[in-house]
Amino acid sequence: MKIKVFIISAVSLIVVGLTVAIVTLAANQFNIGELTEELVPNTYSIEGEFNSIECDLDTADVDILYISEGESFVSSLENNKISFMVEVVDGVLKIIENTKIENWYDFVNWSSVCVDLYINKNAFTNVTIKNDTGDINILDAFKIDNLVIDSDTSNINLSGLEVKSLDSNLSTGDFYIENSSITSLKSKTSTGESKIRNCKVLENVTIEASTGKIYLENFEIGGKLHVTVSTGKIEISETTCDSYESSSSTGTVKLTDLVVTNDMNIKTSTGDVKLNSIDAANIYIKTSTGDVTGTIRSDKIFFLDSNTGKEDSPFSTTGGICKVTTDTGDITLDYE
Repeated sequence: MKIKVFIISAVSLIVVGLTVAIVTLAANQFNIGELTEELVPNTYSIEGEFNSIECDLDTADVDILYISEGESFVSSLENNKISFMVEVVDGVLKIIENTKIENWYDFVNWSSVCVDLYINKNAFTNVTIKNDTGDINILDAFKIDNLVIDSDTSNINLSGLEVKSLDSNLSTGDFYIENSSITSLKSKTSTGESKIRNCKVLENVTIEASTGKIYLENFEIGGKLHVTVSTGKIEISETTCDSYESSSSTGTVKLTDLVVTNDMNIKTSTGDVKLNSIDAANIYIKTSTGDVTGTIRSDKIFFLDSNTGKEDSPFSTTGGICKVTTDTGDITLDYE
């Protein structure tokens, strides 16, 4: 009965979507060109000094780019429905997307508008980017005290940054950052991939994902690394941190060359935990369904408990604690 209701609901949604598309096309005499709106370039000058940037956008892609010479300016690709307001208010450069709505189907935007900020300075107090649908790219060597990104559907690409506080909130899309130095980092993604490589964080790192994958590579963290994922996998390699904690519902946790100064805590409901040359002062792993296998670098006193699976580890009376509990699954651990 539930399956039948689900199928009927799914078909209904498809029919509604097709109806909206057909009605929209019909309103434009089935002329796709009228919907796409030809993109035209535009340039906005920037009047006044600023040390912060605020972007409030709907559908536009945004790039922030450094120029060593000349005046700062904004370059855009826009159409008859979408334009931008550019102004400096109290030391803040504001970029606001304006959408002209004449008919209900104007809410359907088939074009890909974009806005590029060419900035002749590389240090800012605050950079805030809000976007509904559009990619966000900051790939030059900017110094930013506070970087806040809030987007519904986007891909976020960051590289070469020096940031004190980075807070990213993304509903659907990928979050990618590399070659950057950060004091504290928070990243939250509902659906998408989070990938961080070749970065250094002085304090704590918090990474959350509802449905997606989390990849960390060559990551140096001075504080705690906290990773949470509901449906997806966690994969960490060549990383050091003060303490580590992860929780996941469904998916594999794979740790390679992860060295933790203090405690490591891993909790997962359904999924294997794979350890490859990891270490911590104390290791605590709890899983409901899944195997726990791998190698550890230093001596540990092992406490293994599996309800329906085999248990195998070296015998030792020295070192920190390694406590592993699983309901259904094998536990096989050894020294590197």
